[in-house]
Amino acid sequence: MIKFNNIYKKLNNREILSGVDFLINTGEVIAIVGQSGAGKSVTLKHMVRLMSPDRGSIEIDGEQIDNLSNSEIRNKRSKIGVLFQSSALIQWLSVYENVALPLHQRTSKTENEIYKIVSERLKWVDLFESKDLYPSELSGGMQKRVGLARATILNPKIILYDEPTSGLDPVTSRKIDKLIMKLNNEMQLTSVIITHDLISALSISSKIMMLHDGKIIEFCNPNDFIKSNHPVVQKFVNSQKIL
Repeated sequence: MIKFNNIYKKLNNREILSGVDFLINTGEVIAIVGQSGAGKSVTLKHMVRLMSPDRGSIEIDGEQIDNLSNSEIRNKRSKIGVLFQSSALIQWLSVYENVALPLHQRTSKTENEIYKIVSERLKWVDLFESKDLYPSELSGGMQKRVGLARATILNPKIILYDEPTSGLDPVTSRKIDKLIMKLNNEMQLTSVIITHDLISALSISSKIMMLHDGKIIEFCNPNDFIKSNHPVVQKFVNSQKIL
């Protein structure tokens, strides 16, 4: 469960979030859409306290995170996986080493235990045979899948996606969508996805939230979203090719 209670945030004297208030229930898949600068990434950063609000409070699984100590927030973050837009892979580490890294850093598991866990997760994303390759040897879609394997390796309760299909062709984008749904269902995750890809948002989310000028202007199921009468939502929907 993720709850924002009347969140305000200014950056460089510009109000980025203005009274943002929402509840994401456990197990939901929420897509956050909006134009660049609407506040999407800032919202995501607040969920892992990479930013703190100027006003308001944030709860994760019923616990207010605003005043947690550094050690407490590190523990909370270990239960939240993040897939960055760039995949954020370490270029001099192999696929296997990238995925294993959180297990080495945050657990006391043996090498045999780590090998078993990483191998299983790489099989989930269909990359076990590529475990010895390096990021520079991978396609964009493969890099996203490695990032997804690493983001889920500690079995998080929540996973945050920053533009998971950005820079990918339509066929590869739909493969990533299916993989997100597979992991969400099998791991019983709560997922929050920042995206400009409306086709992706419509196909995998239980609800779509649209931010505009730091405010939520729509938060509803996909069918209601595309029928919204809000002019900004209509413009966004009409600007994309929906088959």
